[in-house]
Amino acid sequence: MSNFSISPELLEKYVSGQCTAEEALRVEAWYAAQKGDKDYLSTLSDLERQLLEEDTLKNIRSKMNIGVDNHNEWTPKKRFFWQKRNVWMGLAASFLLLFSAGLYFWQSSQSTQSTATLFDDVEPIKTAETVEFVNKEARLVMYRLPDGTQVCLHPNAELTYPKVFGAKSRQVTFIGEGFFDVAHDSSRPFLIQSDEMQVRVLGTKFNIKALPKQAIFQVSVVSGSVAVRSMTDKGKVNAETVILKPQQKALFDVATNHLTSVEVAPQIKKEIYEPISITFEDTPIQEVTCQLERQFNIHIQLSENALSKCLLTADFNHKPLPVILELMCASLDATYSLSGDTLILKGIGCE
Repeated sequence: MSNFSISPELLEKYVSGQCTAEEALRVEAWYAAQKGDKDYLSTLSDLERQLLEEDTLKNIRSKMNIGVDNHNEWTPKKRFFWQKRNVWMGLAASFLLLFSAGLYFWQSSQSTQSTATLFDDVEPIKTAETVEFVNKEARLVMYRLPDGTQVCLHPNAELTYPKVFGAKSRQVTFIGEGFFDVAHDSSRPFLIQSDEMQVRVLGTKFNIKALPKQAIFQVSVVSGSVAVRSMTDKGKVNAETVILKPQQKALFDVATNHLTSVEVAPQIKKEIYEPISITFEDTPIQEVTCQLERQFNIHIQLSENALSKCLLTADFNHKPLPVILELMCASLDATYSLSGDTLILKGIGCE
């Protein structure tokens, strides 16, 4: 490990060819001693890291574009130039490697520190003056919280929240499956408790699947980001915390309280809470349901043959299936029921 360091200014003088002989020797000695030493980077401020990275990249590009015409004529002067150029290129490449590695570890430590404090401002949920809502219907139900947050609850999903949210946070408890579209309020983070799993909203839209007696809970992000952490069975904080972004999912093992995150590969069929854009122009309902089945991971049945005679004209722009169903049923004077991934459309139909 190196026992000395150099300043960004000296390094910049070296790469621009403005060093004295003594300064150049110092830089090259520092370079030779940097076998994996990342301490130098930790001495820089955020701004110095950014400027140094930009300057280094700029100089690498300019040096890489130096003309090499007639370089086979190896005069002593040219030989010295190319030797210095190779040293500089090695220095630049190694510095970038060290810079990237150091920055990675520095950002990782900052990320670990920040995720550890994400839930520090959680207030105890007061049991008095709470509201409980249970979706007792066989369809998806849209529910609006006092702060403007909208929750699409699956059948039997349960949502409990204080009648008045706290001054520092908005906390709810949830069991079942539901899609949350959280109203933005930077002064009061939105937090969800599902058994021993906690979710803190850093963005806007995500789905929670925490069914009773289910072995694995799931949190899937559609837009923005959320933080998920696990708790012990005694309510103490577990060290496991993950940050999720779109196309990522958290898996929480209820038995062990173990929390993991996985990447979600793009699927041909979307989950019902993911938005699509689709247009129908005097389209028979049978064809409408077939197109929705091709778009979403759902199976749709018609309860009456007369429904197949109905036509639908609609423009669904960036809408998830629950919204499409509500608008479609309003247009057809119909209803639907949902059981698992099977949806039954009910109505008197059309002549």
